[in-house]
Amino acid sequence: MRILITGITGMIGSELANELLLAGHSVLGLSRNISSAKIRVQGPIEWFEWDGKSNFPAAALDDVDAVVHLAGEGVVSKRWTNSFKDKMRSSRIDYGRKLCGAIKEHRPSLKTFIGGSALGYYGDSGDELLAEDRKPADDFMGTLCKDWEGSYQLPQNIRKVIFRISVVLGHGHGFFQRVLPLFQYGVAGNLSSGKQWMSWIHIHDLVCLIQAALEEEQYSGVYNASAPEPVTNAELTKAFATEMRRFVMPMAPKAALQLALGEVSAVMLQSARLDASRVLGAGFRFNHSTVGSALADLCTDYKNMGRRFHLRQWVPLNKADTFAFFSDHMNLEVITPPKLKFKVLGLSTDQVEAGSLIDYRLQLSGIPFKWQTKIDTWNPDDSFSDTQLKGPYALWHHTHSFEEMGGGTMMTDLVRYRLPMGYIGRLCGGWYVDSNVRSIFNYRFRNLEKILSAS
Repeated sequence: MRILITGITGMIGSELANELLLAGHSVLGLSRNISSAKIRVQGPIEWFEWDGKSNFPAAALDDVDAVVHLAGEGVVSKRWTNSFKDKMRSSRIDYGRKLCGAIKEHRPSLKTFIGGSALGYYGDSGDELLAEDRKPADDFMGTLCKDWEGSYQLPQNIRKVIFRISVVLGHGHGFFQRVLPLFQYGVAGNLSSGKQWMSWIHIHDLVCLIQAALEEEQYSGVYNASAPEPVTNAELTKAFATEMRRFVMPMAPKAALQLALGEVSAVMLQSARLDASRVLGAGFRFNHSTVGSALADLCTDYKNMGRRFHLRQWVPLNKADTFAFFSDHMNLEVITPPKLKFKVLGLSTDQVEAGSLIDYRLQLSGIPFKWQTKIDTWNPDDSFSDTQLKGPYALWHHTHSFEEMGGGTMMTDLVRYRLPMGYIGRLCGGWYVDSNVRSIFNYRFRNLEKILSAS
């Protein structure tokens, strides 16, 4: 299928694009800034620029089979001033109307339209189990979501699916990333009474659900995109603290949250217990149906003050040749920033393989270090991993993966690392080390793009 995604640079859109490309679909992306979008979302994507206000680029709908509309300003990204509330409405409702108007004009034979909405549709609903036929709340978010869904006016022949998305749990973004530091430092507690219900979904399940709706015609109408077992805020806090091996601190009073966050605190304190029966009835099966399962998957790398760095990069080169570049350990010098004065000193085997020890010399912040890593796994053309045996980190484990995608290769780096001296090391140098890791991989990203694209 040819699938157009709006909001493609967001948490959901970027993960969805990657999975669709790996599945062999063609992906088109709409963005206000294509140059920035190409860096944030890697892959053989056809890009079109649109700010949501100017004339819609009709070419973005050429031969498109489906549209997934995920664009919209983040609800809790800023304090709710009147101007920001206007921006939230415009980025959803006006954008939706113009997009659907363009579909009716340029692509009336479109097969499938999937539109986003949110659990804010239901408002603060206490212990009530919320099915899709419930009326919207009459507060700001309820009205926003009602009008948002109402903007999806399309011809009857187009199969329309609307997902009211609950709190999404995933690495590096949104709710999970905001509260993670609180649990790492052991200062998290219940929000207000903790009795309010929180409906949630793991990012992997949400992406799989959208994929199912694209591919299976039984999906039609409105669905709660939520795991089948909502939890109270107190239950979530306890599960998170248990997974991170931390205590739960005293609750954060409602008045304090209102003072700190303003009107947006109402969203964080509302009780929304979504019913997932309709999604389950469509045949969807969750990988993470309990919050314990979701947090066990997400928290593993962060225990004991651990850190996680993840990067994807697509190059127009076949997988075997891409892997061959990394098989030569001397290429590490080429893709490492000069300021590190990185030098490969030796390899314990004739060529890189499982069990190989590689010795390096480098400088971090002007301080010289010797570093030794061991190749843990070596799966030619597919993946390999290395672990620091001697060096500046308490833990450093780097997994490199390679997957065929759109006539090229998607390379994925997953680094798990931890500083020495636990809390003290994290407090004193964590932000600096995190910045350094990003800087090193950004340099690597730019140089690999030049080197491998030219091969």
